[in-house]
Amino acid sequence: MDIRRFNKPSADEIAADFSSTEGEPPQNRHVVVHHRQGGPKLLSVMSPHCDPMVYPLLFPFGEPGWDPNLIHNGQRRQRQRERLTMLQFACYRLAIREGFSNIHASKKLFQQFVVDMYPRVEGERLNYIRNHQSDLRFEHFKGLQDFVLNRAQLNNLTAGKIVVLPSSFEVAHGIWFKGIKTPW
Repeated sequence: MDIRRFNKPSADEIAADFSSTEGEPPQNRHVVVHHRQGGPKLLSVMSPHCDPMVYPLLFPFGEPGWDPNLIHNGQRRQRQRERLTMLQFACYRLAIREGFSNIHASKKLFQQFVVDMYPRVEGERLNYIRNHQSDLRFEHFKGLQDFVLNRAQLNNLTAGKIVVLPSSFEVAHGIWFKGIKTPW
């Protein structure tokens, strides 16, 4: 019987909340597309078709989103990095340019798009680090891996897969990671 029960929401912010056992963004997020013929199909959030399908008001002409095969053009191309990362693509999409910007004029939908991009970018960065441990030369941390495994055995715990993050990996300021507030 609360008269405030059906009031409009009064918050001006949009946020994303996720939880996982390892404290990382969820990997298995998908969009379900219902075709007229056939049935429901899963569309990965890493698909270039995801952005125009989820945000048709922001991308009315169906401009494709990030694709792992996108290549830098011209002077930005480097020998060691030819492919465009999702973070670079997101920065390009969100850059302020002259003229009208459909993305920046969409207010709360713009906020939702930015909040949706964050776990996608962080997930892609963490996935790269997880899959390229040998390329990043983390075998030098064998002593650290042995310490973690021995400590887990002493406490009757099961150690998961050890993934070493490089010092260049930065997370958002004050993010909660595995129940411990980080100092940065």
